[in-house]
Amino acid sequence: MAGLDALILLIAIILASVVLTYAYLGTTKNLMAKDQDIAIRKQNALQKPVVIDQIRAVDEDSDRLVDNLIIRVRQRWGDDPLFFNGTIIVVDSKVINCTALSYGPDSNEDCAYTIRYVSKGGDFRQNYMNSGDIVEIVFFGPNLIGGASDYNSIIRIVPHEAMPTVATFEFPQRIYPANMQLWPLRA
Repeated sequence: MAGLDALILLIAIILASVVLTYAYLGTTKNLMAKDQDIAIRKQNALQKPVVIDQIRAVDEDSDRLVDNLIIRVRQRWGDDPLFFNGTIIVVDSKVINCTALSYGPDSNEDCAYTIRYVSKGGDFRQNYMNSGDIVEIVFFGPNLIGGASDYNSIIRIVPHEAMPTVATFEFPQRIYPANMQLWPLRA
């Protein structure tokens, strides 16, 4: 009888070990899946900011006042497409009478920017910026104050799902030549 009791106890211990091992493996599998999901979400949230190649002011009517502000941007290779309808440009400048510029059908007409594709990459889609695209963000209108100056203008490009890009530049009262680079400054 003692041998049979020992055998039943051994089988019970083995079954308990199998159940615990199965539960442990299931928990480990779930935790690994959650960890991968968190890593993917972090990667998407930490997408690199857009690259500002140039900011320039344009005089359209030869009065040496700024009529258009143009920001040339691109993406780093491998980044997810940037949707312009979800991209806001936060402005801190005495020359622009808007706190934020937006794009798309829901934007305020006087504080809206337009886009112009300078170069289209292989995955081109309208209203998006993909790797290989070079885009000019153009702002003009009554809220661009010609004849004003601000030597500490700040522009933040804030995409919906990426880190913001910040540029600080000098905005002169008058420009010459008619297509004057404001950022980066030439030495």
